[in-house]
Amino acid sequence: MAKLNAVLEIGTSKIVCLIERPGGEALTSVPGASLVRYDGIKNGKWSGYSAFAEDLMTAISGAESQVGKTIKSCSVGVPGCFCQIVFREGKKKIKGLVKEEDIDWLVNRLKPKNVENADLIDVRPAYFMDDRDNVYLNEPINLKTTTLRCGMTYFYGHKPFLDSVERALLSRKISVDKFICEPLAQALHYIPQQERDMTSAIVDIGYYSTGITIAYGDTILAHSSIDLGGSTVTNRLVSRLDIRENLAENLKRRHIFGIDLQPGEKVYAKDEAGRVVQFDAASIKNSIDEIADIVCTEVRRELYRYRNYLRKDAKIYLIGAGISMQGFDAYLKRQIHANLTLPPRNKYRGLPAIYNSGVALLDNNSATVYHLRGNEIGSKIRDKVNRFLNMK
Repeated sequence: MAKLNAVLEIGTSKIVCLIERPGGEALTSVPGASLVRYDGIKNGKWSGYSAFAEDLMTAISGAESQVGKTIKSCSVGVPGCFCQIVFREGKKKIKGLVKEEDIDWLVNRLKPKNVENADLIDVRPAYFMDDRDNVYLNEPINLKTTTLRCGMTYFYGHKPFLDSVERALLSRKISVDKFICEPLAQALHYIPQQERDMTSAIVDIGYYSTGITIAYGDTILAHSSIDLGGSTVTNRLVSRLDIRENLAENLKRRHIFGIDLQPGEKVYAKDEAGRVVQFDAASIKNSIDEIADIVCTEVRRELYRYRNYLRKDAKIYLIGAGISMQGFDAYLKRQIHANLTLPPRNKYRGLPAIYNSGVALLDNNSATVYHLRGNEIGSKIRDKVNRFLNMK
C-alpha cells in the first residue's frame, strides 16, 4: 500500500495537518486539511504548552477523517523562529576532476562547530564555482578545475521543539519522516525558479511574528524573525479602545489601507454578543496605521541588513495571513520602497490563505536532504555572483 504524504505545520498560533489523498487524486484534489488554534509559541520561544500533544492529535485526526486513512508517519515543518540557518563559503584544491568525495569534504569541512541546543536537519548548496568563474547550482562531478569554491547552507532545528514534537507523535505511534525548514519550503514553493536564481526574498507576516527570508537557487542564504504580526495590530486596538479581542479582530479585518476618510465618519462592527458597535473611523485608522508603520519599518530594516545579497530590483514576495487587511500589500510596498509582489496562488484553490505554509511544506515533502537541482546557470557571471557573495 502506498505511503500517505502527510505534513504538519506548527505555527505560532495554529497547528495544520495536510494529507494528500491516496492514488491519482493526490495530483488534482484538495488534500485532507485540518487546523487547530493553539498558543505553543510566544515571543519566538517554546512555551511548554500543556495541551500541545492533544491539539496535535486533533489536527491529525481531522485530516485523517477527510481522506479516510490513518497515517503512520509524517514530515514536520520547523517554524523560522526555531530554525538556525548558517551560510558558509569555502574552497578546495582539486587534483584532476571533481569527485563526489570532494563535495563531501567541503560539506563536512564547512559544517559549523558547536551549534548549541540544535540538530542539523538539512544541508543545501547555494553554488559551486570553478577556475573560470563559471557558476553551477548542481554538483559539478567530473568538472576539470584546480580549485572548487562553494557556498553551503546548513539548517538546524531547535532541539527542545524537535523533541517535543517527536514525543507527542510517538504517543500515538506516529514517526517523523523528516523535519523541514519552513522558510526554505516557502521560498522553493512560492518564488519562481528564475527569480530565485537571481536572488529574491520573502516577507511572511504571521499572527505573532514576521519572517524575512533571502532565497538563492535551491536554498536560502539568510532568515530572520521579528516579533510583530497580526496580533500586534489587534492588541493595539484592544488597548486603545478598551475592547475585547474578538471585536478588535473584526475591526481589523474591515480596515482598508489607503482610503480617505470623511469628517465624522463611523465604523461599525459586531462584538462577541452579536451587537453592532459604532466607532470613530479616524481613531481606528490612526491606531492601525501606527502599528502598520512599525511593522513596515522593521521589515525595511531587515531587508536593508541583507542589501549585499539582494540586487536593487530584486522581487520581494509577500505571504502570510497575519495581517489580512485590504490594501496592505500596496501600503507595505510604498513604505519599504521595494519591488513587492504577491506570489501565484497555490494549486489548491479550495484552501484558504491560512493553509499556505502547510501547502508549501506538502509540496516540498518529497525533497531529500542535500538535494541538488540538475541544471547549470550561465557562465562567466563573476560580476553577478560577487554582487552578493564575499569570495575569498
